[in-house]
Amino acid sequence: MKKRSYLFFISMFASLLFLVQFVSASYGGSFDLRSETENLINLVVDFTEPFLQAVFGGDYWDGQMLFEKFLLFAILVAIVYVAVSKAPFFNKDNKPLKGVIWTISFIIPILSIRYIDMGWLNTILMTYQAFGIAMTTLLPLIIYFFFLQGVTDSSTISKIGWILFICVFLGLYTTTDRDNYSQWYFFTAIVAFVFLLADGTIRRYLDKQKQNEGHVKIIMDQIARLEGERKALQNLPPSTQTDWAIKSKEREIEQYYEKIRQLRHS
Repeated sequence: MKKRSYLFFISMFASLLFLVQFVSASYGGSFDLRSETENLINLVVDFTEPFLQAVFGGDYWDGQMLFEKFLLFAILVAIVYVAVSKAPFFNKDNKPLKGVIWTISFIIPILSIRYIDMGWLNTILMTYQAFGIAMTTLLPLIIYFFFLQGVTDSSTISKIGWILFICVFLGLYTTTDRDNYSQWYFFTAIVAFVFLLADGTIRRYLDKQKQNEGHVKIIMDQIARLEGERKALQNLPPSTQTDWAIKSKEREIEQYYEKIRQLRHS
């Protein structure tokens, strides 16, 4: 399987090189990487755009909207494939019906994207835009949070770090000229202020989690030791044991089971 993947990528790379040389020869002149790359992209767009328009519909869609519809189509294919493959009636003898699953996975997204109107498309794109802005804005805050929690055990130093973070974002909020940027700076500063107030509570919670993880590790080690002792006792050859010894061994094994159950319950 890996060899096939390597051969596929090598063939794709060779095909791209051939296309670049072909485009360069068709336009004439010396080889320029930037211009030839642009020509190659234009060639691919000109080649695929009629097919995408025929599948997704809408002659009034420009290239950008067509590309966005293609991306939404790819997302829907992945989601529908996972959902359909989980359905038991698309499996025969515990084996998935790949042909049926892939057919449904392509037809449903095509019907969904083909008849979507401009209003709904813009609504969907706005949700992804808001998601991207929120994630990229909160990412520095999340990284800084784990940095402060991991670099020091002192709550005082952590609070000083949060104060510096708040001052930086408030400075960005007051100096920026664009309202959409300033709102996110102010929101990030507010969240950082909440972390500043709750720093002690957060640290106590994380310390308790570490203690619980250590306690669980100790219990798991005890369970592993008891399981080993129980198996060793259970594997003793019965020919060397009397009836009294067999009953005694059974009682000991039951005691091991009881101890293990109590540890797992705890």
